[in-house]
Amino acid sequence: PAKEKFISSGLKILSKLGAVTSAQDHGTITNFGKLLKSLKIELIYAYCLVSSYFNNCFDDMSRIIACCVQINGKIELLFQDDKSNYKKYISEFGDHLTLLNVYKAYELNKNKSEKILQNWCSKNKLNFKMLKKIEKEGSRNNLDKKIKNFNKVKQQRFKDENKVSLFSTKKFIKNN
Repeated sequence: PAKEKFISSGLKILSKLGAVTSAQDHGTITNFGKLLKSLKIELIYAYCLVSSYFNNCFDDMSRIIACCVQINGKIELLFQDDKSNYKKYISEFGDHLTLLNVYKAYELNKNKSEKILQNWCSKNKLNFKMLKKIEKEGSRNNLDKKIKNFNKVKQQRFKDENKVSLFSTKKFIKNN
């Protein structure tokens, strides 16, 4: 069983995210919490996806998260043995945007035949099989449709608050 301090910490995080009504034992899951749970991915990824939807960057965030889920922190899995070509994809803003750069380059070529795409990946020292898995992960569960359906709940719940979006990353960072 989990230690009490970890349970308490987890409840505090869920409460700050708005996923539960309270960090105390009497708290219940909110509609937002149900949405996060329905996405069936790690909590932080689910929160980022919902936030990105309301901040008009869902497509890029879903690509980044699909990469993160598949590579599990091992960016080298996107590249073939020789990583000499890695530098052209590096973002000065961090590994997540490097992942996005790699996947966007792949996307620009994915309308070609599979053989041509494999050759392009080989030429650019990219792992074709991993990029195909990421592509599949990105379309899994229709995440965007679940979030669009939630938009109705969000509009009703926050109608009186006169805030652009509860889900802004700025607010989350400010409160932590």
